[in-house]
Amino acid sequence: MNDALVLDGQPVDCNDLVISLSGGKDSTATYLHLLETGFIDRWIAKGGRVFRVFADTGWELPETYNYVNGLETKFGKVHRVAIWVPGPDEPKPEGFDHMERMWVNPAKTMAADRHALAKLFEIRMGHYSPMVRLILHWMWFPMSKSRWCTDETKKRPLVSFMQTLDSPVNVIGIRAEESTARSKSVAFDFSDDWDCHVYRPILDFKLADVIAIHNRHGIAPNPLYLQGAGSGRVGCAPCVNSGKPGLLWLAAEHPERAKLLGDIEESMGAATGTVHHWFAGKNADGTFEGWPIEKAIEWAKTGRGGRQHILFRGEDEPGCTQWGLCEVKK
Repeated sequence: MNDALVLDGQPVDCNDLVISLSGGKDSTATYLHLLETGFIDRWIAKGGRVFRVFADTGWELPETYNYVNGLETKFGKVHRVAIWVPGPDEPKPEGFDHMERMWVNPAKTMAADRHALAKLFEIRMGHYSPMVRLILHWMWFPMSKSRWCTDETKKRPLVSFMQTLDSPVNVIGIRAEESTARSKSVAFDFSDDWDCHVYRPILDFKLADVIAIHNRHGIAPNPLYLQGAGSGRVGCAPCVNSGKPGLLWLAAEHPERAKLLGDIEESMGAATGTVHHWFAGKNADGTFEGWPIEKAIEWAKTGRGGRQHILFRGEDEPGCTQWGLCEVKK
């Protein structure tokens, strides 16, 4: 039993500490907090093991992959985990420490034509992409009310990885101020969904606390945060919940990803004869319909109500100014 984690004065019977490092500011702040408070040292001193993990959706931007690689040089080994969506007679991709097969039946794979199409997009992206493969396998995008993206590409491989460990504690970097749902979270509990204890050490952190702990340790944030308004949430690009600032940021800073998404939309339409779009928008008559990425970006340029374009925009405060990290080296 490792008693580095104490709740109400009682030691918790767990051995393996699993800390997610997503490349985002809160997961990095979580790890720094555990280092700064001596928690990790105490855990190891009492016989526990520490695993740093990155759940790869295959839908991140290159900056995030590079940033996680940089964290690995500072903190130590980062275990890459992912869902494995195989094509016909295809071996697992290299570079992953743990992969959960999408289908229990070993004979089940993507259809050959859809797998070939996914491979073309992966070549453009430069890496294996569970997200792209699942989109093309199902010919369906994740939606805000049906976010299979999170469950299949992040949670599922993480749960599978933790099942190989010894009484793990899943450490998650969420903060109460982020949302109403997260404000109802507790610092420590047992999760049936994760089938293990979950620890949220920075639940009470404010954004200022996150910035300050990066500064104290001389750790620059993911460079995506320094690209101004719209880049405040690092992760899938784009996310199904992206709003106007995020769409404008994607179009301005990462047009190649917007173009890739547009090409995926077109290829799905050609393959199925049915229109498929990542975003849905509200028309003037109140009805909703799928919008091509180009139309969604045009909508993002409009004011409230979506029908009036903003002709002049105030200059957004640079991300590095907000962070106070312009001089911190990456």
